[in-house]
Amino acid sequence: MELNLEKQIISDIVAGVSPKKICKTRGVSRSALYRLKKKMKKEGNQAAVKEKVIRIDDPILRSDALKFISRKKKGFLISDLAKKLNVSMEDASKIVQHLSHHDGYNLVQKGNQWCLISELPPTKPLNLNVLLGDIHSFGVISDTHLCNKYARLDALEAAYDFYAKEGITSVFHAGNIIDGQFKYNMYELEAHGVHDQALYVAEHYPQRKGITTYFITGTCHEGWYQDREGIKIGWYIQKVCEDHGRSDMVHIGHVQQDILLKQKLGNTRIRLMHPGGGTPYALSYPSQKMVESFQGGDKPHVLIMGHYHKFDYNYQREVLCIMPGCLEDQTVFMRKNKLAAHVGFCKVSLGLRVDGTIGRSAVEFFPFYDAKYHRKLNEFELSE
Repeated sequence: MELNLEKQIISDIVAGVSPKKICKTRGVSRSALYRLKKKMKKEGNQAAVKEKVIRIDDPILRSDALKFISRKKKGFLISDLAKKLNVSMEDASKIVQHLSHHDGYNLVQKGNQWCLISELPPTKPLNLNVLLGDIHSFGVISDTHLCNKYARLDALEAAYDFYAKEGITSVFHAGNIIDGQFKYNMYELEAHGVHDQALYVAEHYPQRKGITTYFITGTCHEGWYQDREGIKIGWYIQKVCEDHGRSDMVHIGHVQQDILLKQKLGNTRIRLMHPGGGTPYALSYPSQKMVESFQGGDKPHVLIMGHYHKFDYNYQREVLCIMPGCLEDQTVFMRKNKLAAHVGFCKVSLGLRVDGTIGRSAVEFFPFYDAKYHRKLNEFELSE
């Protein structure tokens, strides 16, 4: 290698240019570049080698790191990652931190090893102390499946218009906020990839002054990103929303979370869930069997279940059970499996006693029909 060319390549390495770009622009092979780096190390020119990873957010560097990490099913050492990327231990540690705290990968430290896992630790119940009083009203929605062309953004906007008009400040979302990405929904998506789908939420999910949406994530749809790539998808959606100036979207748990409404002598426990399984013949069956399975002393006062795209309201073992329907029209997959979609949203009002038990309740469901029907109307008004 000519001395002049060698100096230019060293200059590129110091400037942080990627190996791929160096090989292309300077017309050298990967093996020649590797030999030069080896020579630099022998000569003690470590500064130049370190300089190339100053940009921790470099997409090629992160991609190389993720390829290595994803293959290490039993965990990896920071020293192994540093060796693989040809960077310092300090920079390898920064890369791991960046992947975890910026990109949302669920990297967990176990002793001196790191692991990329899909399971999330349990989170503490959400305490809503602002809901002190006798009557509590809140919005309940589920299965919005944003980014799918069948998602009913018109109904979702109408829901939040209604909640704002009613003075509701809290909306509970029972999972599947986005459609995720899998082989059978590829041609129905309006946004692909985890970042673009999270960005779609930040840009299109309704925002109304004074209303906070508390949402959970499921193991399906948005959960595919978590199972497949190990991304903390709920955390990541909230982060992208916050990066775009939205503090109204709050992720509170994965699969299920308890919400406590504080009363003078106790709490009212609302359990928000996104279980699995298909739709049974009887609409009340999923909530009935779920409540039957609860261990003694673990029953909530209210159970809100998403996933089934159905509306149902019943009372089992002194638990008020609500399935709030969905905000997505019937998809090709649902039609193939003979699954109906109950499109609409709920308003729930609870009269609570001082010990947190329910004295009275009212569940209102606002159904929406085929999108074409609503488009024909000049202005849609909810019946009073």
